Amino acid sequence: MTTRRETRLNRLLPLARAGLAWEILWPRLWIPIGLLYLFFAIALTDWLPLLPGWLHGLLLASFAVGFLLTLIRAVITAPAVTEAEVARRLETDSALVHHPLTTLRDKPVNPNQRDSRTDALWRAHVSRAAQTLDRLRWTPPRPEVAKLDPWALRTVPLLLLVAAIATAWGDIPPRLGRALTPVAASDSFPLAQLDMWITPPDYTGVPPLHRDQAGLGPVRVPVRSRLLLQVSGSDADLVLRQGDQDTPLSDLGDGSRRVEVVLDRGNDIQLLAGADPVAAWPLSLIPDLAPDLAFAEAPEGNSLGLLKVAYSGRDDYGIVAMDLVINLPATTIAAQRIALAPPSERRPIGRLNHDMARHAWAGQKAALRLWARDAAGNETVTEPVLTSLPTRVFSHPVATELARLRSRLASDKQSRVYGALSLNRLKRNPDAFDHDIVVYLGLATAQTRLLENNDPAVIGVLRDLFWDLALRLEEGNMGLARRDLEKARQDLLEALRDGVDKGDLAALAQSLREAMERMMRAMEKALSDVPPDLQPLMEATRVVTGDDLERMLDKLAQLMREGNFEEAMDLLGELGQITNALQEAGKGGMDPEALRAAQEILDDLRALESEQQQVMDETFRTVPPQTPMDPKVPRAKRKMDADERARLQSLAERQQDLAGRLTKTRGKLAKLLGDVPLDLTKAGLAMSRAERALESQRARSALPRQSEALDGLRKGLDQMLQDLSKAAGGGKGRMPMMGRGQGQDPFGRRGGSPMGEAQTGPIGIPKEGVAERATKIRREIQRRANEDQRSNEERRYLRRLLERE
Repeated sequence: MTTRRETRLNRLLPLARAGLAWEILWPRLWIPIGLLYLFFAIALTDWLPLLPGWLHGLLLASFAVGFLLTLIRAVITAPAVTEAEVARRLETDSALVHHPLTTLRDKPVNPNQRDSRTDALWRAHVSRAAQTLDRLRWTPPRPEVAKLDPWALRTVPLLLLVAAIATAWGDIPPRLGRALTPVAASDSFPLAQLDMWITPPDYTGVPPLHRDQAGLGPVRVPVRSRLLLQVSGSDADLVLRQGDQDTPLSDLGDGSRRVEVVLDRGNDIQLLAGADPVAAWPLSLIPDLAPDLAFAEAPEGNSLGLLKVAYSGRDDYGIVAMDLVINLPATTIAAQRIALAPPSERRPIGRLNHDMARHAWAGQKAALRLWARDAAGNETVTEPVLTSLPTRVFSHPVATELARLRSRLASDKQSRVYGALSLNRLKRNPDAFDHDIVVYLGLATAQTRLLENNDPAVIGVLRDLFWDLALRLEEGNMGLARRDLEKARQDLLEALRDGVDKGDLAALAQSLREAMERMMRAMEKALSDVPPDLQPLMEATRVVTGDDLERMLDKLAQLMREGNFEEAMDLLGELGQITNALQEAGKGGMDPEALRAAQEILDDLRALESEQQQVMDETFRTVPPQTPMDPKVPRAKRKMDADERARLQSLAERQQDLAGRLTKTRGKLAKLLGDVPLDLTKAGLAMSRAERALESQRARSALPRQSEALDGLRKGLDQMLQDLSKAAGGGKGRMPMMGRGQGQDPFGRRGGSPMGEAQTGPIGIPKEGVAERATKIRREIQRRANEDQRSNEERRYLRRLLERE
């Protein structure tokens, strides 16, 4: 037998021996193992500490004795594994015949009587047996426990253990410790009455918990809960032990004692009479984790100088204070803190649009962090995020100059003189700021202070004045009102966070209401300054109505009166998102110059539409009536007189003029919006074709082209209003066309719109699409009225229908 075969055999023999041992032991071992599983399952349910001490100890002893007896029985009754059984097992698993392993261990019966022929025969027999070792293999053991337990009852303890582990996850070691340490009540202390009240902190919202003498069960409460224990009916000295801290119960007289502690340590609570345990409660404290904060989006700025921050945060029981901390890296300058409204379930992502443009750090690289504190005092600060603080880009030339002077303003004499001269130059050109008396007085005041007041503190006052004047020139009262509203909201938010007196809160809430009223008045003023046709575009920028804001402020005042500051901060967060939307609307809206340009384009298009209708009507009148005839018979070409040719030539020139005016209007519209509706382009092409038909004295062929041009003008006008609505910050809905008379549709009728909007009045409210269907019907009537093959009588009837429109 070769060395390789010996190595293989020496490796397989122990495996076969172990497999046979397992097949013998496992049917006997699953009973003690099942008992062990059952004990751990019961222990993890935390049920054993609820039992009296003597019964708890008796069950522990029963499980221990049962486990040891069944284990010893399993080991003692298991037979030993013999070498022959191991060899037979390998031979059986390898499907070998004639017992080759036995042959290798055998020896001749009479070795002294062997001759050469017998030895050769024996060696051949052994060699043939050794060759079969290459086919040896080991198979895993087969205990066949299922034959002994056909109902699979052995799996019940295992399933119970898995369920108990899932239930006790996170509290497994304390529960096992309580299960293995029974606590016996002292016989010398009669428990006449025992009551325990546990009150969790108010901010958790968890209800109080009560335990009495009959309910000494496990206690699972938030950390820092207050425990009040009262015992009556004994004069013994009692001590409450929590972890490693002992607190004696105070004597109330008449055999009553009480103690009050804060639960913040240990795995159990014990009531001791001297050194003897009287009662015990397993204790599981729910930790209060620190807030979890993150930037929901990367902070960024915009051209208005607004720092836009989106943030998220959550805590076990809610965040009570949250700030955005801004500081300049590698400097000792104190950080700038901005109060934030903590996120909530209704508002999981908080958003802040803070005006950083007027701050001295505008344009510099800064580190931004989120800071938060919960009611338990746990604080969290995020890692810094580096970003460039935004600066304001003004478009008004005087505002731009004031912003430049503000950045260069200093307390030295040379800077003061330069600033005063620059202000005098601006003041002497009132046309540059539309003769705004407020701006003029502000410039004059600043000039006087620079020349006559040498106090360095005046520089900061003038910087604020320059900024307010620039903001007024750029946005009018709207920008100042938005700034005051956001400042009032921030002041109230900081007061709620710091817990100031209710009287101060009421004053701050009134300031917020006044700032909101100024904001709404500024919005109304901005709307009144817009041409009537474009007022719907400005209305589209509104994100909330005055009534909505009034209801929000009333609710805010009620929440503060009730002391519900958490809900008040959440409502202030929603109000902050509204002011953010107002700021975005102001950013995205059209300036007055653009609105005036849009009004001119609207007037041009409506004039073109009206004149195109007139040209088409006059062209229709030049077409002579015809009598019906067989379409197979060619028509004789009628000769026109000089007056008819002159009339068609005049119509061709007017059509040419309309096409040229439309081309210029399309250029203005492209400059305003960057794009031109496709329908206006189609209208221009149709006008050119109609012009060529009129020049060729083919009035009948010009009519369909003119109808197509008129339809393109109307659709293009509609599309332009939608594009202007989006440019002004409105939604995606279609804007009502105005300008044909207050509340009139394209045909001069009151109460509807070409987009099928609902009309109000005594005739009822039509469904959407009524006006669209009416327009389609009118176009179809007009198309049929222009068809040559129809009879004069039918065409006159169709013409009368059109005139009734």
